[in-house]
Amino acid sequence: MRLTETTPATELSVALAQLRLHLRLPEGFGADTAEDTLLSQYIAAATQRVERLTGLALVSRPFRYNVERYDACEGIVLPIGPVETIDAFGLHGASGVLLIMDGADLSLSQGETGQRVTLAGGRALPTIPEGAFARVAFTAGFGTAADVPADLVQAVLLLAAAFYEGRAPADETALPAEVAGLLASRRPARLTVGA
Repeated sequence: MRLTETTPATELSVALAQLRLHLRLPEGFGADTAEDTLLSQYIAAATQRVERLTGLALVSRPFRYNVERYDACEGIVLPIGPVETIDAFGLHGASGVLLIMDGADLSLSQGETGQRVTLAGGRALPTIPEGAFARVAFTAGFGTAADVPADLVQAVLLLAAAFYEGRAPADETALPAEVAGLLASRRPARLTVGA
């Protein structure tokens, strides 16, 4: 299973001006944009971390998801949401494309573990031949940066501020308690077996 972002987001999930205001950086002293590149990188890193923790794409963009097996009757559970559109489904093998269906042939439903792709009319997906894989192309996200829910915007702001203040790489910064609290209700449930 492999999820690929086919086209990166063209806008940040949080406006640069919002982060500058959150950090109380001075404004009005000419075109002081010396740190804008760094701030943009912190917003991008914070966005990636929030998306990874929640399984939610903040700003809409296209993805493709490759799987080598699935339950044809149950469909394919997509690893990121919210899904706006299912664009295509295909079976691909060593010799090339074996089958392509466009979004009109597909259906999206909400299951217990996420959004699920099936064929329209409740029909089972075709089985994957030996040595082949299935690919789902879809668009996921809340829309533009203005459409991102307030709790997720706040989480990105707090995390980007932590990166800025600590001047540490994103993967070395512990998740601040405030961010963990904001994301708690958005994180996917993990099922474990007790001892």
